[in-house]
Amino acid sequence: MADKQTAIAVSVVYATPTEQKIVTLDLTDGDTVEKALELVRSHFSELELSAHTVGVFGAVQDRSAVLNDGDRLEIYRPLQIDAKEARRRRALEQQKRLPTG
Repeated sequence: MADKQTAIAVSVVYATPTEQKIVTLDLTDGDTVEKALELVRSHFSELELSAHTVGVFGAVQDRSAVLNDGDRLEIYRPLQIDAKEARRRRALEQQKRLPTG
């Protein structure tokens, strides 16, 4: 007799600066990130999913990672600017605002 597979629910999320899209999937225990991305491809047709980094609850995951019930699979947008560069620019702006004496 075959093992009965357990159903799990996973949310797949992608956010832009103006909106957030959430799709809930019913998967089977043991399904991977790649499987979830295949299933939501039509919901995120504007994205080239293979080019995006993904993670679960903020932790970057490989596409072969197994998902668990209740996971939130996040599709990350590419950075507009490197974090170090952004800090450098903020520091320069702050220096400009300081009174000179």
